[in-house]
Amino acid sequence: MISKFKGVFAFLLALSLVSCSQKTETVLSEVKIQSNAPHAQGLSEFTQETTQASTENIIIKGNIYGTDGTPLLYSSEQKDGSFSRTFSENYSIPFANILSENANGIDKILDSDLMQKNPSPVNENDTVGQSVQLTIDPNMQNSIYKYMEKNKIEGSVVVMRTDGSVAAEVSYPSFDPKNTYSAEEITGDGKYRNKAVTMATPGSCFKIMSATLAAYHGIYSLPDEGKWTDENGASIVNWDYKENPNYPVERSLFSAILDSSNIFFAKVFNTLGYETVISDLENIFSFGNTDIVCDFGTLENYIYATSDEELKRSAFGQSNDLTTPMYLAALVREAVLGDMVKPFMVQNIVDTNDVSKIIKKGSQPYQLMSSMPYEARQSITEGMAAVAENVGIHGFDNYSVYAKTGTAEIYKNAEYTGDYLYITGFMLN
Repeated sequence: MISKFKGVFAFLLALSLVSCSQKTETVLSEVKIQSNAPHAQGLSEFTQETTQASTENIIIKGNIYGTDGTPLLYSSEQKDGSFSRTFSENYSIPFANILSENANGIDKILDSDLMQKNPSPVNENDTVGQSVQLTIDPNMQNSIYKYMEKNKIEGSVVVMRTDGSVAAEVSYPSFDPKNTYSAEEITGDGKYRNKAVTMATPGSCFKIMSATLAAYHGIYSLPDEGKWTDENGASIVNWDYKENPNYPVERSLFSAILDSSNIFFAKVFNTLGYETVISDLENIFSFGNTDIVCDFGTLENYIYATSDEELKRSAFGQSNDLTTPMYLAALVREAVLGDMVKPFMVQNIVDTNDVSKIIKKGSQPYQLMSSMPYEARQSITEGMAAVAENVGIHGFDNYSVYAKTGTAEIYKNAEYTGDYLYITGFMLN
């Protein structure tokens, strides 16, 4: 599904996810000009529901392109003289919940850039804005979306290059911008929302961080009973407790990562205590109270424990842990290479007349956010390489693969509603 590629990937294969939508109106120009749509052979077009009404002094939004210069979204003139945002047909649905202004997507977030006046008139009109070239590979985006659609996989996929640039951000199902949707359908918790940047319980992918804290504090071995009941009567159970006759065992950190032991990591957090855990997560992984402000929006993470029981369950990605597939892509990059870099999507600000003419560079690559302690790195990469081998993920020639899987139990109003399934990984050559 993914061609040869050096970078990271994070998949949320969430069962029974719901989604959403929002209507927004944007003011643009009433001056009658030809559409600033790119001229691509065989490119048919249809229009997003959002219309752009006008006064003659307001800039008409520029275009949005993929990393290869493929036009994805642009302004086109309607019969009544107004302007609407129009998706290129071949890319409309896979990009709709990522780009659409109605869905609080990139077109809304980059509004100020797209409405900054272009350096030269477009089709003899000087009220057209400059354009944005994204880091996303349109063909990769389409291929992943079609794969998810064919196999009825609800969830999201993020593919990030090692410099932090996002190569694909897919959320299935998306919506057809030709049709009308309510805000409840395409935003918030709606069925068609962008799940790649929606917070959810991460399950055992969180153990990447828990394992790092264990190594950082010198915890490499702990007794693992398979089922651990504390002094208050609360129990934590490993997923293989009933099938594994070898319990109790002396569990190594490597084995805890490979076999995804809940008890090992719960004991790590119980040993370290709340203040140390929260401080280390913030300092080592930028996880917690500090929002990560990216060019495509703000990534939020959340962890909160009001009791020892909640802290223990936080160690294996349950309780009050929340994060996004986009963050997990950044996390696994740090786990393998040692540094977390900020994800970004804006490659260049470009001339609407010619995508090859760069007005200014986009976001800076390799923006360092945090670093993993050196003494923890070998244990984590060895464990994640074994996980990838164990679940049958193999790289191309000369590629090494590292991975961590996760299953998060989801509850609504204290009632179990199903599981979120995750895999996050890294391919390195």
